[in-house]
Amino acid sequence: MNEKLLFSEEDKISGDLNRWFSEINSQLLDTRLGHHMTCLVGVIDLETDKLHYAVAGHLPLPVMVVGGEARFLQGKGRPLGLFPDQTWQPHEEEFPPGATLLAFSDGILEVMPEQDLLEKESQLLQRLSISCPDMNGIMETLGLSELQEAPDDIAILTIQRNG
Repeated sequence: MNEKLLFSEEDKISGDLNRWFSEINSQLLDTRLGHHMTCLVGVIDLETDKLHYAVAGHLPLPVMVVGGEARFLQGKGRPLGLFPDQTWQPHEEEFPPGATLLAFSDGILEVMPEQDLLEKESQLLQRLSISCPDMNGIMETLGLSELQEAPDDIAILTIQRNG
C-alpha cells in the first residue's frame, strides 16, 4: 500500500476504503489458492458523529441501534479474492452518542430458528430492538447464553458510543 496514512483525512476516507479493499483483494487473488473472504471496514469520526464504512460480501449487514430501534446499515459488494478490478460502495451514517454498532459473523444466522434468511434478519432486528445494552444483554436476547453447540462460529463486534 502507499506510504500515506489511510483514513487520516475525512475527504479521502471513501477512496481509502476502496484502496484498502483493492489491496486485500489483489493479494488474495495473487495467492491463486481460490480463497475469498467477506469483510467490512469502518472509520468512526467522533468529531462529526459519522461512521464511514464499506461492505465486501459480509452477511448479515452491520446493525445500528439508536434509541431502542435496530436497523441494518446499507451496503453490498462482492467478497474479496474472487474478482479483479472491483470497487466497493462507501457509505456514511450518523453515529450519535448513545448509539450502538453491531457486526455479527454469519454463524449467528445458523443458530436462529426461523426458516429463511429474511425471517432470520427480521427476527435479529426485533430482538436487538428489545434489548441491546451490553454484550451480556445481547447474548441473552439472542439466546446465545443457553447455546450448547453451534454449527458455525459466532463472532460479535459491538461498539457503543457513550451519551
